[in-house]
Amino acid sequence: MPHLLVREDSLDSIHILILETLIVSMFQLALMQKGINTLSLTYLSKVTGLSIASIYRKMLELLSMGFVEKVNKGQYVVTARGALLLSVAYLTGAIKINEVAFKYAIMKLKEDWELEDFSDDEVKEYISLLIKGLIRLGRKIEDFCASNLSRTALVLLPDNLRIGTKSLDQVIAETLNVPLELVRKAERVIAKALLELLPVVTLNDGCKAALLIEESAGKPVVRPVAIKCRINGYALRLNCPVLTSIMNKGNLLKIFHLYENK
Repeated sequence: MPHLLVREDSLDSIHILILETLIVSMFQLALMQKGINTLSLTYLSKVTGLSIASIYRKMLELLSMGFVEKVNKGQYVVTARGALLLSVAYLTGAIKINEVAFKYAIMKLKEDWELEDFSDDEVKEYISLLIKGLIRLGRKIEDFCASNLSRTALVLLPDNLRIGTKSLDQVIAETLNVPLELVRKAERVIAKALLELLPVVTLNDGCKAALLIEESAGKPVVRPVAIKCRINGYALRLNCPVLTSIMNKGNLLKIFHLYENK
């Protein structure tokens, strides 16, 4: 399944069926409240029609690849990596994925990435960019750290990140060879990821800026690349009035050191 961004022959249709069934079962709280363990091999066997022995064998393989994890005796859950796999399969059309399973895969990623306040469409666009980044780098989902939002953003960035006079959304668009508009559809998610990944300064009004330190003429230069503005929220475009005011004062490195030392 090369278009699914996994190692060739590492997954088959039974693996995918188990992942689909399991992630749907994970969110069927009503069934669990009735005393049915929707996370067990026995339940999965009843739903899929596969033997427990077959499911157990495939489950061990999914465990080894990090797509599921065992949480209690006889209970399994889909990991963020597994949810990403289902999302990638759905968005690329590499495998036909049940739309309900895709919906819950997005829900799982929003929970793990702490994106509950973001729209499903924003998360889908972010995953679409991740697909481009993984393909560019020749990375496989089995080796991808999907549990941490900040780590996922690394595949969107060039190897030696320097932005110069460009905005970061322009740099990402050029790196992934995609239209700038596609990056801007996922802008808020990218900004949140970078605020968790890079050094951050909190301004005096509570706004936060993620910083990139570059060298220019042998001297360090601080460049804000993402913000969480109290007025405008998460963004890669630096449209925060407080930050703009600070940048207009000129010596960003000195000003940011003052804020850091408060």
